[in-house]
Amino acid sequence: MSTGTVNTLIARCMVDPEFLALLSSDRDAALRGYDLNDRTRSDFAALDIRRVIGLAAVITKVQNNGLWQWIPNTRALTVRYGLEQELFAAFHREHQALRAGPRTRDEQTRRFFDFLGHALEEWIPEETPALRDVFQHERLLWELRTIVACGTDTLVCASGAPAPNGGLRVGFFSSSPHETIAAIRAERFIPANVRSAPQWLVYHADIAAQTVRTLEVDEVTGRVLALADGTRSIAAIARECGIDRRRVKRLIDAAVDAGLLTIPVRRRH
Repeated sequence: MSTGTVNTLIARCMVDPEFLALLSSDRDAALRGYDLNDRTRSDFAALDIRRVIGLAAVITKVQNNGLWQWIPNTRALTVRYGLEQELFAAFHREHQALRAGPRTRDEQTRRFFDFLGHALEEWIPEETPALRDVFQHERLLWELRTIVACGTDTLVCASGAPAPNGGLRVGFFSSSPHETIAAIRAERFIPANVRSAPQWLVYHADIAAQTVRTLEVDEVTGRVLALADGTRSIAAIARECGIDRRRVKRLIDAAVDAGLLTIPVRRRH
C-alpha cells in the first residue's frame, strides 16, 4: 500500500467528521473500499484514534483562532480548565459545515458562540467557576457591538410597546464577570476565589454615539427590561413579571428617560 493512501485516510479524517466518527466506532466499515494490505489494515486497527481526533482538534482550533478575539477571557478560562482541545474536537463537525459554503465573519462567530453556549449547558462541567458568566458577558458585548457596527437592531416593534432605544440586552449572573476579568488580566485569577455575587446587568448600545455601556440593576428592573423587546405592552410585561402595572410603568418611564427604551407611536395617515 502506498504512503499516499495512508495520507489520504488521515487527510479525510481532518475534513470529514462523519468518516472520523465511523473510524472511531467501526474501523472495518470505515476502511472498506480502500486497498489496504494486511499489515497496514492491522496498523490502522491498532491506531490510537484519540491522537487523530486530537490532530483534528488542533487544526480546527488554528483555523478558528480569529473567533476568540471577542471573548479573550472566555478563552483564558477554557485553557485554565483544560477544555480548549475538547471544545475544538467537538466543534470539528460544525467547523467543516461552515467551510462548506460562503459565510460572513459575523455568522461564523455567532455559530461558534451558539456551539459554545450549548456546550456550557449540556456537557461542560459545572466545576468551572466564572466560565459561564464571563462567556455570557463577552457574548452580549459582541452582540451589542455588532448592532453598533450595523447601525440598527433588527426588531419589529408594535405601536405603544416599549422597545430598545438602540440595542439592549439583559443578563443574570451568579458571579461578577468584571471581577473575574480584572483578575485574569492581572494574572491573579484563582477559581476558588470566585465569590457568589448574583447580579443583573443591562447592556445598551447607543448607535448614534457608537458606544456600548453596561449598567447593574435590581432584579425587578432586569426582568422588566428583558421583556421590553417591542412586542409586549406594559400590561403584558406586568402580567409576565407578576408585578403591579403601575410599578412597571414607572420603571419603563425611567428607562425611557435614561435613553434605554423608546415607545413607538403609531403615525397618523
